[in-house]
Amino acid sequence: NYIIKGLVKDGKISLFKKYNFNKINFLFNIQENRVQFNDLELSINKKDIFAPRIEAIKKNNGFLISGKINNKNIILDKKDLNDLMITNLFDLDINEINFNSENDFNFSLNKRFKINDLNIKSKINLKNIKLNNFLNLKEIFPKIKKEISLQNHQIQVNYSKDNLNIIGSGAALLQESDKI
Repeated sequence: NYIIKGLVKDGKISLFKKYNFNKINFLFNIQENRVQFNDLELSINKKDIFAPRIEAIKKNNGFLISGKINNKNIILDKKDLNDLMITNLFDLDINEINFNSENDFNFSLNKRFKINDLNIKSKINLKNIKLNNFLNLKEIFPKIKKEISLQNHQIQVNYSKDNLNIIGSGAALLQESDKI
C-alpha cells in the first residue's frame, strides 16, 4: 500500500510539432490502483482548458477513466479546426467558432489503449459559429449569405454507445437581417 501526493507547476509538453501543451498545473494523488488529478489547468496551442477532476482506476486488464473538463471563451479558427480534424468529423466548412462548455465523461481503456463504453455529457454555450453556406435555400431566402452565423445557442449533448442526443436552441443569421 502506498500513497503519493504532489503537484506539477508550469509544465510543458510538445507533441508532433502540432500540439504545444504549456502552463500545465495540477495536483495529483496516486494510490495502489488509482490515479487522480485535481485542478488541472493547461493551455493547448494557447487555448486554456480546466479540468476540476480526472481519475483513472485500474480494473482487470485496463482502466476506468472519468472526469470533468470545462473551458471558457474558446475561439477556434479554420486552422485550429483543421489541426483538430473537427471539420472532417462533421463534414462542415467552419470558419470560426467561439464557445464555453462543461463536459463530464467516462470510459474504459484496455491494455492496448482501445476506448470502450464512452459516455459524454456536455453543456455548450455556443456564442458564435461561422460556416460556409451549405444550404440550398436561395428560393426561400433570396439574399442568403455565403457565410451562415449561428449565435447564442444553448446545446446539450449526450453520447453513449451508438446513441447521440443533441438538444439546443439559438439564433441563425442567414440573410442580411433575418434571424431564425
